[in-house]
Amino acid sequence: MYCYNLTRGRALDSLGKSSAPLQLVISRAGRLLAAHERHTILLWAVGSLTAAPGGPAPSTPMPEALRLHHTKALSCVALAGDEQRLAAGDVTGRILIFHGVGTAAAARAAGDGEAKARCAVTTMHWHASAVGFVAFSPDGSFLLSGGAEAVLVLWRLDSGARTFLPRCGGALRALAQNPADAAIIALACSDNAHRIVNTAAMRCESAIAGARPPSLAARGATAAFAPAAPAWDGRAGGVVLAGGGGMLQWYCLKRDTQLGSLRVLDAAAAPPPPLAGRSGESSTPTPPLEGHVAHFALSLDGTDLATLERRCEAGGGELVETLRFWELPAVAEDGEAASEDGPALQGLGGGAPFLLRTRVETPHASSTAALAHSPSTRLVATAGGDAAEFRLWQRGRAPAGPASSWRCRSVGFFQSRPMHALAFSADGAWAKNRMTLQANSQVQALCLPFLPATLPPCGTQAAMSCWQCCTRRQPGLWEGQPLHTWRSLRGRHLLCPS
Repeated sequence: MYCYNLTRGRALDSLGKSSAPLQLVISRAGRLLAAHERHTILLWAVGSLTAAPGGPAPSTPMPEALRLHHTKALSCVALAGDEQRLAAGDVTGRILIFHGVGTAAAARAAGDGEAKARCAVTTMHWHASAVGFVAFSPDGSFLLSGGAEAVLVLWRLDSGARTFLPRCGGALRALAQNPADAAIIALACSDNAHRIVNTAAMRCESAIAGARPPSLAARGATAAFAPAAPAWDGRAGGVVLAGGGGMLQWYCLKRDTQLGSLRVLDAAAAPPPPLAGRSGESSTPTPPLEGHVAHFALSLDGTDLATLERRCEAGGGELVETLRFWELPAVAEDGEAASEDGPALQGLGGGAPFLLRTRVETPHASSTAALAHSPSTRLVATAGGDAAEFRLWQRGRAPAGPASSWRCRSVGFFQSRPMHALAFSADGAWAKNRMTLQANSQVQALCLPFLPATLPPCGTQAAMSCWQCCTRRQPGLWEGQPLHTWRSLRGRHLLCPS
């Protein structure tokens, strides 16, 4: 770490050396510089380096760092405006407040080796996992903190009282304060959104959302549990992305903005954030599998949606799958959705919300490997993977009203072979003849000589009755009637135009 004189355009000297690049935090007045490395906080009194207008003389010695140690690994630090208090968060969720750090850092720079003994420490604890950030209010009366719980916590330092702003969309990563208005802050969240928050009223004023990332938790899930591939929704005029937290996001690529979102996974069903290691445990525990949308399929008109979610039971136990069928209800001339019973979800581009119509727990005995919607009828197919079966789901009308419901129409198999991918023909005729998965099984058999661990998703060309299927290295096209290889390519990537 170097101290660089911008006026003279050269580095003065080194402040110290670390094993990795560190995040540097400087006080508002510029007299204290702080950083953290593993279990240690480093604090420098750099006031003497910035006192002169042109910078210090070349012979000015660099100040020694005041080292404050902690028993747990540290995750963030912040300095108060009075330069006498320092807040630090650790990986277990604790927040430490060090008092008198400005005086101690000046004494250490003067050569006092016992300066750190003058720092008193108080501890606060609410977060269940690593603290993402800490920040003092401009007047020093409050402390703001956030982390993986997606909750903004406002601490009153004189009494220890807490105020919460929950459901911030994703784990909180960073905070920026408005210099013109101390009550307004900006939060950077793991769902690729910035949220403007009024801390006086503790409410979110607005949000700027980008494309939602596939996972909000720590990476590490295997490829078998990767989120679903994107799809195009012609009705909404955007791409549909399976985002972290069990969300589907409609995104306009032309305007680079979010059109709308749909929460598929129940908030209560999502696993809790990974707990950091306690005393005697590892500080980097293995996170549980994050609940996510594994597969989804839209009808061509964009009014029917089928989703399949995967999640772990509470405590990280057995893997559970849920198949859901959604419907976009008819919109009346006045612009309001027709009267329907069901949970109202966030609309898409100002339109009517999707309504949940049918929920099926554990649609197959093993993990569902694929899901597809017929291009011509209200028919959905699911492949059972190692269960060696496929199921066809058909939409009908409920006996007691206009709301639709879905049911399993038929179950099929082919020579007890596992089914890892499926697709309808362009006109949907093969689905009507109940031959969809029989053809798919033959396609899979053709791929067996160069098959990876699991067969990637396959689809159909819009202008011809053939299947497209891509293995790790060799994509291919198979003609529907009779079924034989039509084209085969060898390469690294496959790009299919819309």
